[in-house]
Amino acid sequence: MLISVIIPIYNVSEYLPKCLESVLNQSCKDIEIICIEDCSTDNSREILAQYQKKDSRIKIIENNTNIGVGLSRNKGLNLAKGEYIHFLDPDDWMEENAYEILINNLSKTNFPDIIRFRFRDFNNQTKKFNNNSDYISENYLYRVFSITSYPEAIKCWSTSMCNKIIKTKFLKDSNIFFNNNKSQEDIEIAFKVLIKAKTIFYINDFLLNYRTHRKNSLTTKRIYYIDNLINDAKFVDKISKEFSQEIQYLLKDSIWTLLLINSLDAYYSNCTSFHKLEEVAKIIDYKILTDQYLKKVCININQTNSVKFFISYKIKRFIRQNFPIFTNLYFRIKNKQFLL
Repeated sequence: MLISVIIPIYNVSEYLPKCLESVLNQSCKDIEIICIEDCSTDNSREILAQYQKKDSRIKIIENNTNIGVGLSRNKGLNLAKGEYIHFLDPDDWMEENAYEILINNLSKTNFPDIIRFRFRDFNNQTKKFNNNSDYISENYLYRVFSITSYPEAIKCWSTSMCNKIIKTKFLKDSNIFFNNNKSQEDIEIAFKVLIKAKTIFYINDFLLNYRTHRKNSLTTKRIYYIDNLINDAKFVDKISKEFSQEIQYLLKDSIWTLLLINSLDAYYSNCTSFHKLEEVAKIIDYKILTDQYLKKVCININQTNSVKFFISYKIKRFIRQNFPIFTNLYFRIKNKQFLL
């Protein structure tokens, strides 16, 4: 079974060899690798050319202008010949038997529309892995479902497109493609495939290594994508209306939690204003949020003026950064790791 691995590339020469080698050295050899070179200004082009000489499975598409990750992925999707698509970012890498494990699960489950697997965060600054970054409850593992047959599984969905393989025919028949956002392009399409798929399957294997805290990565520049997240939240609110109230609440809780967490991170990093947080809070119905901490935050934003909010949250952040012993003590007590 052919899997098409689609990799958009822009100024990632430092990480690209590891990514390509992780795909080329897979125990499963029946793959094609479609690399979309998006006008890099470093030597990413040269690296691609070197690897293509070694392995003809690599196909290189060169954009005439920089169009971003989403539209580059669309190009790859239109050219893909594989039965399944995997969207891989060029600074991440796969475990060596990843595609073999996925193909084995496909054959056992009558080839579902989507298989969603787990990833490990790899902190590029500390060079350490975090196995707790992508959690799937045992309740939702190894069962074929759709959101109408098993709504609770939405809780362990992920807005990343990199920790899934998706049936090519399903994407094309459903006319599902990426938008032209230069950041957070995954979120809208992740919700589209979630609501359209008739068969989804979660597995517990860590198959992807996801690089975080990379210099110049969009994941470190929250100033650029709060507005995109607001638009995504409005989009999810619109598409959820065709479903039952339970599914509506689960879909909204998922996107609102993502929106609020990222907005708070942006605020803590001095990348956005309190007034932008107020705009975010107006979109969210805190009564639906399942996380008690986030409910309190949303209420605080709605009821607190900017000066009080700034003082209270900046003090908490200052303590976390400068007095970690107190922070550790707090969480140890909260998690009841020892008796007082």
